Amino acid sequence: MLVAGSSSQLAVLTNTGNSTVNISQVVVSGAGFTAGGFAVPLALPAGQSATLTVSFSPTIAGGVTGSVTIVSNATNSPTTIALSGTGTAQTFQRTSSATSLTFGSVLVGTLSSSQTVAITNSGNSSVTISGFVVSGAGFTVSDCHALMLVAGQSASLSVAFSPATVGSVTGRVSVVDKLATKISLTGTGVQPQISVLPSPVAFGKVVVGTSNSQTLVVQNSGTASLSVSQANGGRPGI
Repeated sequence: MLVAGSSSQLAVLTNTGNSTVNISQVVVSGAGFTAGGFAVPLALPAGQSATLTVSFSPTIAGGVTGSVTIVSNATNSPTTIALSGTGTAQTFQRTSSATSLTFGSVLVGTLSSSQTVAITNSGNSSVTISGFVVSGAGFTVSDCHALMLVAGQSASLSVAFSPATVGSVTGRVSVVDKLATKISLTGTGVQPQISVLPSPVAFGKVVVGTSNSQTLVVQNSGTASLSVSQANGGRPGI
């Protein structure tokens, strides 16, 4: 039983004789053990039963022994019930399926695919998460509400990246609870950039009825792939 926790068991006392049994005392020994269920003195007629509730609420870790002694006018009084229990220290432990997330290159102004992290309570006591705090430009989290995880329970956290500018970004998600776990985040904003050389293009004097051609070099000086869908030519204003 966890320290500061409580567990109860029932003991049924039955008068198997042919006259009333008068219970005058219920004495409990052993740290953390208590008994209740009926008030004493109690007159228990022949053939009748009474239920005694015995509880154990350890205050320290370790094994504990004790007893419940029932004093009455029965021929076999006092009746003693041996008790034992073990207090287990509370452990608060939480694990995550990932300690870091890498989003790679993401086009500026777009949203990456979400990545999911499983947060698991791997201790033996409930852990309350009051929220999640995210830092780093462009990183967002969903399902970031407060929750309580009992021992062995898991919850999912979704993280996405939407860069607003070109360049590398770092950040982190902080889980707000007594364990303060942090998940590091990295991503890079990328964007294509078109340039044409030479610019401007000068053809000089060309005899009417003849033609002159020049080669233009189209370059992508950005950090993401460039797709050219169309090239139009013509005199300005037409």
